[in-house]
Amino acid sequence: MPGRCLICGGHLGVKLLSLGMQPVTKNLIDHAHPESFHAALDVVICTVCATVQLDDPWPHHALVPWHDWMSFREPEEHLDDVVERVIEAHSLEPDALILGISAKDCTTVSRFEKKGFKNTYRVQPDRDLKIETPNAYIESVQHELSHEVAEGIVAEIGQVDCLIVRHILEHSERPGQFLDAISVMLKPGGVAVFEVPDCESALEKNDYALIWEEHNIYFTEATLNRCLAKNGFENCWGIVYPYAFENSIVIAAQKASSEVNTSTKSLKKELSRFDHYAKSFKETKTRVIEAITSFVDDEYTIVLFGAGHLGCSFLNYNGIGDRLAFAVDDAPEKLGLKLPGTGLEIRPTSDLAGMSNLVCLLSVTPDIESAVVKRLQARLRSDVVYRSIVSTSSRYIGG
Repeated sequence: MPGRCLICGGHLGVKLLSLGMQPVTKNLIDHAHPESFHAALDVVICTVCATVQLDDPWPHHALVPWHDWMSFREPEEHLDDVVERVIEAHSLEPDALILGISAKDCTTVSRFEKKGFKNTYRVQPDRDLKIETPNAYIESVQHELSHEVAEGIVAEIGQVDCLIVRHILEHSERPGQFLDAISVMLKPGGVAVFEVPDCESALEKNDYALIWEEHNIYFTEATLNRCLAKNGFENCWGIVYPYAFENSIVIAAQKASSEVNTSTKSLKKELSRFDHYAKSFKETKTRVIEAITSFVDDEYTIVLFGAGHLGCSFLNYNGIGDRLAFAVDDAPEKLGLKLPGTGLEIRPTSDLAGMSNLVCLLSVTPDIESAVVKRLQARLRSDVVYRSIVSTSSRYIGG
């Protein structure tokens, strides 16, 4: 029987993209952690609201980072514009209370402070959410933020004028509970600024590195609007900020005074897009395997350049980890560790010096790809072949 949608409770489609049993890709294997949590990674779309999502979200405790040096960076070039728009559109006064819901909101809150807003607050996992797990991050914040917890924060600081919610809603395993907590903390007339990655382009271009066990929901602008409306928020304004790899959707919303109409516009398009995405995986995987096999048959040594979760996912989803020699990353903390699911050791770029018949499979975003290749060309042999895991790259291995 189909499951129920995380957003609207509707039936999930029976057609799904099954990527098999997968590990937690961000948690690199070391002596203290010789094994990674594995679970089925299946992606499906709701037949009612057309939201793409994991069929069965992974338990949040399995996603807690192992290493305290691990960091996650979201694009921020648009944040100055966002802050300016929020202040102007909502006539925020200098004494307005600004709240950041997670560590990902600190740089946005800092921008408000530079504008003269001193009444700011950042939710602290240990203080406000009573999270004691070492290295707990977004996966734990979204799990623990509830109506009761939100009431406790309000009792401490009062309801807020502006609430920043960047890159966490897509992680939510219970979006209704999460958004209810946001509503509790927001004063009448206050604004919540939501930001999520825009998955529309990746779905259209069959980029399967899009799928990550940490992201339970894969929003487009239309499905994010439906999600917010379903949970009692009214869109005040929204912008899709373009980036080379993945656009950012920003929507400023207020608590609705009456029921919001959840538009069915674009439902057919969303359903058709995912159907093509799911059906195309087998063919795309075949092309990737054929390309890798051709290099192996020609006695090339293949390495993954960039030991992050995108590259790890790409190898695991396509089942090609055993065809590569090792992974390359110059982050000191990663050296000597291994990629989950493949066991590939992470080594420095210097280990590539002098290697012939070499293929670098690039796991970097398109905006820096050319610069990375240029830097490698200055250090490595001129006959090195460069291919990419990103479907929009001209060097895409699956093209």
